Amino acid sequence: ETLRVKEVRTRWGSCSSKKNINLCWRLIMAPVECQRYVVLHELCHLQELNHSKAFWNLVGAKMPDYQKHRSWLKNEGFLLYSF
Repeated sequence: ETLRVKEVRTRWGSCSSKKNINLCWRLIMAPVECQRYVVLHELCHLQELNHSKAFWNLVGAKMPDYQKHRSWLKNEGFLLYSF
């Protein structure tokens, strides 16, 4: 199990079946709650390696307002690539 922070253009984070987590370094410029959402999202993948209902229930149990942060990244995250 490893954690890597790297240049990624297509995702904010990922978790492999080997439980390796990768995070995009640009998250450092995102609002703190968005950073927390991405980290939580990837940590939840350690338990559920998919985006099933069980996965989203797990995310929602830990961060009930995750949709707000997910939406910010989807709609405003491109701003972090202008640096």
